[in-house]
Amino acid sequence: MEVAFDPDQDAATRAKQGVSLLLGVAVLEGCGGEVADDRRDCRRGGDRGGPRAGGGRRHLMPPKPHRPRALSCGVLVTDGPSLLLGHASRSPRWDIPKGIAEPGESPRAAALRELAEETGLRADPEQLRDLGRHAYLPAKDLALFAWHVRALPDPAALVCASCYTARDGAVLPEFDRFGIFAWDEALVRVGRNLARVMADVRPLFALTANDAIDAVRSPE
Repeated sequence: MEVAFDPDQDAATRAKQGVSLLLGVAVLEGCGGEVADDRRDCRRGGDRGGPRAGGGRRHLMPPKPHRPRALSCGVLVTDGPSLLLGHASRSPRWDIPKGIAEPGESPRAAALRELAEETGLRADPEQLRDLGRHAYLPAKDLALFAWHVRALPDPAALVCASCYTARDGAVLPEFDRFGIFAWDEALVRVGRNLARVMADVRPLFALTANDAIDAVRSPE
């Protein structure tokens, strides 16, 4: 390291200046460059990905792998002006028959399975009207189908065979009872995300009597 001195300074001052500079170099070399490393760390933390001195860039964390959105598949059972809903056990909310598709299962097949498991009702695949795939929850979409019937079933005759285990260990049906509601009331009773999707497809239900299926087929 070359040290420059002011020629106008006296000998004592120049000697003190030289000793101070030499001591500074020794301190930096003795701590293994920690001061310089600290400064680089500061730049890494504050440059937001911009270029650093010397043309380098900080290392970015690798992006998280893309996860496909989950898909729930459900059925609107309706005669046009009214809908069939199930009341979720231990919840203030009502819902439609729906659930996650199993691996390799088509959305239509999943919707038919959930309908049978959660209500006991069975429909033929061609009886379901595809209403499209909709953004439902932050990480989940909803594949929605409609089953148009001429007469809605008696809610008291329906049984939910799909169960879950509650936090207290109790095994409960997904739905503990059923009801028939006009569209406006149904939109208030279901969760807000489902209500949003149902409101979007509601204009598609301006049907004539000839568009409806003649009867509801219950399981044998």
